[in-house]
Amino acid sequence: MTTGLAIFDLDGTLADTIADIALTMNDVLVARGYPEHSLDDYRRFVGNGVVALSRRVIPEADHAIADDLVQDFRELYPSRMFDNTLPFPGIPETLDALLSAGVGLAVLSNKPHAMTQEMCARLFAAWPFEPVWGQMPEWKVKPDPASTLEVARRRGVDPANCVFIGDSGVDMATGKAAGMKSDCGLLGFLGLD
Repeated sequence: MTTGLAIFDLDGTLADTIADIALTMNDVLVARGYPEHSLDDYRRFVGNGVVALSRRVIPEADHAIADDLVQDFRELYPSRMFDNTLPFPGIPETLDALLSAGVGLAVLSNKPHAMTQEMCARLFAAWPFEPVWGQMPEWKVKPDPASTLEVARRRGVDPANCVFIGDSGVDMATGKAAGMKSDCGLLGFLGLD
């Protein structure tokens, strides 16, 4: 019996994806004559989806080409998104503990939908995440709460009995906007530690 719902962000929460995102975007930048950024820079740049990322990696005066960067990234990243990406240590045990406690699992990411589904199918097939949603045209990106609330509705769980688990301020704001608890310290919040 499901007693609550844990809605997970994907990048930086379930999976350590930062290296593949950074390496791909740096290749896009270099191909267009821009300098590369460090991995630490990318930790600050990510969180709001690839459209926002494309604006953060170039000077504001050049934002007119941001859509081109998005297209280049989306063409290159799928062939590289598993070069360095793995689940974070402890995630499998955490997911098992949640299921044992009767907590349902879902994924909601600002990563494009097809990529989110592919990554979850490849790295997290052993766990019954439902739904697994990435960014889709019909939803605004997080922290807009509409898609988060729809996940809870489809699972039949009151938002007050949900927790949004993520690694960024965007994720914390998403949970808050949806009337859910937001947490980076999942086990302590759910009393499973």
